[in-house]
Amino acid sequence: MQAGVLFLPSGYVNMRAVFELPFTFIWIVGGRGTGKTYGALEYLLESNTRFMLLRRTASQAQIVQNPAMTPIKSVVNDHGWKYTVAPVVKGIGGIYEYQNTDGKDELIYPAAGYIASLSTFANIRGFDASDIDAIFYDEFIKEEHEKGMKGEADALLNAYETMNRNRELQGRKPIKMVAASNSTDLANPYFVRLGLVTEFERMRQKGQMVRELPDRDTCIIDLQHSPISEQKRDTALYRMARNTEFASMALDNAFGVDLGQYKSKSLKEYKPMLAVGELVVYRHKSRQEFYISPHRSGNPPYYGTSKQELTRFRLQNRWLVAAYINQQISFESYFCEALLCQYLKY
Repeated sequence: MQAGVLFLPSGYVNMRAVFELPFTFIWIVGGRGTGKTYGALEYLLESNTRFMLLRRTASQAQIVQNPAMTPIKSVVNDHGWKYTVAPVVKGIGGIYEYQNTDGKDELIYPAAGYIASLSTFANIRGFDASDIDAIFYDEFIKEEHEKGMKGEADALLNAYETMNRNRELQGRKPIKMVAASNSTDLANPYFVRLGLVTEFERMRQKGQMVRELPDRDTCIIDLQHSPISEQKRDTALYRMARNTEFASMALDNAFGVDLGQYKSKSLKEYKPMLAVGELVVYRHKSRQEFYISPHRSGNPPYYGTSKQELTRFRLQNRWLVAAYINQQISFESYFCEALLCQYLKY
């Protein structure tokens, strides 16, 4: 996909082009108000693709299931379409076309789409989603003030498995999943669990906006240089919030992390001390400095990533927290730092 195709003449992101990419899984990260949600819903309704609009939490899903608050409202109003939102079962809403008969609005079945939360799917199994052909996971990265969900990434994988089931074994195409969010946390549970943090780092290093991973049937889109973000830079909110992390995230798609500080070092100067999960902790041979890398060397003590193993790791290596706070640790990549913090629960 060429970067020039990413944006419409209006400056908003071209979500039709995103959905029509030949990948099953597409992750798109971009600034606020760049048209990700609007464009996705517009494409899905216009193309008659039955879909699941997924949000992280039940409270978020409940808000977008309210006809007065749903993001579908602006799309249908702009196009003059007749769609509304109505409950299906507890926790799941339906997006229905409707017609007016004898002065009454009547829903047209089946639903054009559904609305649910990831937390709802975490608690149910075994329902039939054979009519769904696409998932739009909106705002998949939590805001700083929001609570995380235990096993969040695995919950999404399980939800996808529940909806997709064995359709590929039956000769059908897999459900396409497009996940979109603002750039609030590069080390989000999904990117960490799926090993996409490093891929995103490589994109930034090379100045890429699109990274295709054909062997994983996956594409990552980094919405840099959004024309809409540039236009918003001189609006009231961003004049007030100029030079803040919020403005950098909302306009420049910045994660609040200086990726330039991470560098690969020669292991000749270091001795392996321990390994935990995917990481190896090295100590400098002559200085009180440490380096963390995924590259294996020697045969240091190893800790696994089970709950019991990580508890043992934390108890036996409390000094790592002090070394981290005192900035005595350097990392090969941001992924290494994020993973260490996850292992330490710091």
